[in-house]
Amino acid sequence: MNKKTAAVFSALLMCAALAACGETNEPAASDAPVAGGAVTKQTTAAEEKTEAEETKAEKTEAPEEEEPVLAQNYEDSFTRAFVAKLDDLDLYMEYEMYRTDGDEGMQLLQSTSLTGNGETLFCRQNVLVSDVGDEGEQEVLLYQGKLYHKKGDEEKYTYFLDYAEMEGLFTTQLMGDPWNMEFVSSDSYSDGTVEEVFNTGERTYTYTYDSSGILISVETERTLINVNCYEEAADIELGAGFEDMLQE
Repeated sequence: MNKKTAAVFSALLMCAALAACGETNEPAASDAPVAGGAVTKQTTAAEEKTEAEETKAEKTEAPEEEEPVLAQNYEDSFTRAFVAKLDDLDLYMEYEMYRTDGDEGMQLLQSTSLTGNGETLFCRQNVLVSDVGDEGEQEVLLYQGKLYHKKGDEEKYTYFLDYAEMEGLFTTQLMGDPWNMEFVSSDSYSDGTVEEVFNTGERTYTYTYDSSGILISVETERTLINVNCYEEAADIELGAGFEDMLQE
């Protein structure tokens, strides 16, 4: 792959709670008249509960949530597990990349969507800011082991590389290569999220996950990637004339 194609491609890619509330039904007040004509609420002994009994019942009905098991290394981490999900290429995902080191605060650089079924994958991007001047909408397609590129209103995808030469490309462009980084720490928070920190020697990566291990964000000293949507498995339907859109 020549330097110009590599630069364009690098610029292209460098780029799930409802709470149920039960109602407490109070015993109905009796309408039976009493002395003086007043109406009073009458409760049977069977309906009475002490505060202690109610507290005990609540604890019995609502078991405490288990704390997540925090990793001590990459092999046991949420990060490794999520890398495996990405490498399977069977997903739908949307994320946005921001620059965080500018004088004007966070700046949106690009938005990306990945749609893959394990074999075919579409990577669609809208690049808003680029250091190499390739702003606009563009796509990378993985099909039958080959990578294709299409920009803007172009009608065809142009082949530029075999995927075997850049296997794991879509993973590294989102997460870097944490398997080659030093594991620093893992921490859990009251909202259920878990942060795992890795270091390259020159840069620190902080990966934040929800309680089920789905990536929420990737943060470094200069950039922040927010994951807006993640679903395991995606359907892709290719039309009969799809291959006519491929240009070798």
